[in-house]
Amino acid sequence: DEYKLPINPATPPGVYHFEVGLYDFVTGQSQGVAKNIGQITLTPPQQPARVADLDLPAALAAPVNDDLILLGHDYLNHKVSAGGEIVGKIFWQASQKADKEYQVEFSFLTKDRREYIVTAVPLSPSYPVAQWRPGEVVGSAYRFRIPALAPAGDYVLAVKVRDAQTAEPTGQPMRLAALTVEAADRNFELPQNIVPVSAVINNEIELLGYKLRDETVPAGGKFGLTLYWRSLGFVKTNYTVFVHAVGPDQVLRGQWDSVPVAGTSPTAGWIPGEIVEDNYDIPMAKDAPPWKYDIFVGMYDPLTGQRQTVTSQTAPVSDNRVWLTRVQVNEKK
Repeated sequence: DEYKLPINPATPPGVYHFEVGLYDFVTGQSQGVAKNIGQITLTPPQQPARVADLDLPAALAAPVNDDLILLGHDYLNHKVSAGGEIVGKIFWQASQKADKEYQVEFSFLTKDRREYIVTAVPLSPSYPVAQWRPGEVVGSAYRFRIPALAPAGDYVLAVKVRDAQTAEPTGQPMRLAALTVEAADRNFELPQNIVPVSAVINNEIELLGYKLRDETVPAGGKFGLTLYWRSLGFVKTNYTVFVHAVGPDQVLRGQWDSVPVAGTSPTAGWIPGEIVEDNYDIPMAKDAPPWKYDIFVGMYDPLTGQRQTVTSQTAPVSDNRVWLTRVQVNEKK
């Protein structure tokens, strides 16, 4: 297949690596990602990008200081849970040749004018501001998480620019979007009648046990599995859970990958001692032979695809996944 990829005219110059992924168009389920299949080097444009070509969801054209203008951004009003990620891009324009570097500070503003600083990062880490030409437009992408203990409520997401060397602000906070942090429903009690496992993921999360809701399943059907996790501390990464059903021929014929609790409970939002009930309905392949299938569970970092280390004194572990049980695929009638 041949594809032509459009490049945003404000993309910072630099070396970029290609990734290719497959997903189910109906469910959005990832079928895997091939990383670093090639690279491309973007050079600075001969002419600055035109504002009209940027298709800005929110246009501001707000002067920040003598060096910078905040042209606009693509942060939208939305709701997010503790540990959830906020991802967006801010478009900057150089008013003149800068002789210093800057940081951007993201914060939440409350109705009573309190400010919660969330993160501070370089304004343009891969393309220093001092290299920008007067009039040049650069779109910088930023990703940060809602702290696990962030109070629920309504906020305004704001950004402030600081001198990277002195940390002094170079202007007033600029409001980007309305944000609602949803209340977390915390649980610290483990239900009875679960099958114990006690497998530890990366010394951060323990899989306490599980309940298998279906011991048999038809080919092409789904079987139910509930996992019980306990956070051993504050988790720094939002991991993705994977469940594998593997036949005696070692072929994967059932799989489901998801952020816990159907995408609503990111691991970076868990607090120490919290127990999370995590339900799955794992689809089996339509051509799955009528065998017993081994069920494995683990976690990986979705940004790198790297599985996290699994250890257990009681459950079998292989290939950084823990074995739980077996599920029988029925004979076709």
